Amino acid sequence: MQVYQWPIDKFVAGFIGSPPMNFIPGKLHMGTFKSDSEDIILYFNESGLKEIENQSVQLGIRPEDIHLRKLSNQFQPATFILEVLEPLGNESILHLSCINRLNVVSRTHETEVTAETGSPLNVYIDIEQIHFFDD
Repeated sequence: MQVYQWPIDKFVAGFIGSPPMNFIPGKLHMGTFKSDSEDIILYFNESGLKEIENQSVQLGIRPEDIHLRKLSNQFQPATFILEVLEPLGNESILHLSCINRLNVVSRTHETEVTAETGSPLNVYIDIEQIHFFDD
């Protein structure tokens, strides 16, 4: 379980878990992560991130840490396009994309997803569960 929660590198993070961890390329500057296409912007407390400041990084987020509701202040919004919805009974897998066709997967226990495929979907990313990896 420790390898799943705190992967040592991008390979391990992408190998452990199903669906695998999502990776979003971008840059961190003054506590703000911007994806390369600048369509995903997330804000962080700067402490502990100095060593990767102004570097190209891969933001890693597990599918279960992308939610349809804001459950607390550590959840930050992002907008994606819903490409595919897989209802699986007690959970749903959402295949999402951004402007630059970056694909992201969300696994949610919310079975009532009302968005239609091809339409924008607002989601909330739990920034306490984000990992940064060298690009």
